[in-house]
Amino acid sequence: MPAGCSLRRVDDEDGLVDYLDVIAEVYQLAEAPRAIQESVLFSLASARDPAMSVFLLYEGDRALSASANFVSGGCGGMQWTGTRREAKGRGLGQVVCAAAWASAFDRGEDLVVGQSSTIGTPVWLGMGFEQVTRYRRFMSPPARNARS
Repeated sequence: MPAGCSLRRVDDEDGLVDYLDVIAEVYQLAEAPRAIQESVLFSLASARDPAMSVFLLYEGDRALSASANFVSGGCGGMQWTGTRREAKGRGLGQVVCAAAWASAFDRGEDLVVGQSSTIGTPVWLGMGFEQVTRYRRFMSPPARNARS
């Protein structure tokens, strides 16, 4: 654990808001209204689900890194992991990711899987995850007869 930091599993409103704040910043939505953040990323209501385990790494009162898992049917899914830009390169992402990963197994899941952005892939690979597939995303141009 990095000096001056603490790892917390959160399920209270303040902690879940910190979780959304970290992930919104990571995905460049920090300035967006909360309703947009919850529509694009995840809702605070979904983070309250008992199947979710949310972990934050704090330095003092500021959440710097976050990760969560969702468990169901013998499988844990790693969700929305990220570290604020100012804290990158300190190993914080690995700490919170490992906590979320371990908690899925602690809850009795047999398999834990995750999805990663291109930026996060080296963190996952460095932790021993095996990349088994890649998603390709395509955006269509506007329809030629689209109304404005």
